[in-house]
Amino acid sequence: MNYSYYRMSLDVHDPTSQLSFSCQKDDTSRCLMVTLTDHGKPYQINKGCYAIFSARKPDGTVLYNDCTISNDTIFYYFTAQTASAVGSLYCDITLYNAYGEEMTSPNFTLVVYETAYSVAQTASKSTDEFKALTGIIQRGEAVLAMLEDFKGDKLTLLLERLDRMEELIGVGTIIEYDEVTESLILSSVEYDEETDSLIVAAIEYDEATESIKII
Repeated sequence: MNYSYYRMSLDVHDPTSQLSFSCQKDDTSRCLMVTLTDHGKPYQINKGCYAIFSARKPDGTVLYNDCTISNDTIFYYFTAQTASAVGSLYCDITLYNAYGEEMTSPNFTLVVYETAYSVAQTASKSTDEFKALTGIIQRGEAVLAMLEDFKGDKLTLLLERLDRMEELIGVGTIIEYDEVTESLILSSVEYDEETDSLIVAAIEYDEATESIKII
């Protein structure tokens, strides 16, 4: 089935809710195509940025899912959970870069309507969905699996560096291995309960001083 695309433009200088669109319950063949503007001018998304679609559903469950970016356009493809609860979803899209900086779009609203089928039949259950976090965990597991492939002194050295980083940083880190420089790159992830958001910071480890700095 071909996707039905919702095209929207959001100005990052207007924090108020700007748009509203609708769909039927349990629709999955939908995609948001979002372009950002800056005082009405096209906003350029730098290379290396990634986008997260966040929404609070009317039943209190939340979505925190990956988007894709192409030619300064953000694409969010509906998952099975996106339209699983009838009512208004309050949504936004946040851009992150490698240095932990972020920018959140103005809010927009998705209104989900009941269908005759979902009223008559047992419909899908609405739950929280954190596909973006799942992706982070899977990438971390892949890196750890790659580290296990190393043998001898190289593996010992990498594990010693990792242990020292964990002592300095603590838990909640994303680990990447750079094959070119044979070094570990970490990003710290912290959950802020007040803002109900994730704070991501890239971290560089200095072997000479055995210290870390935020970059």
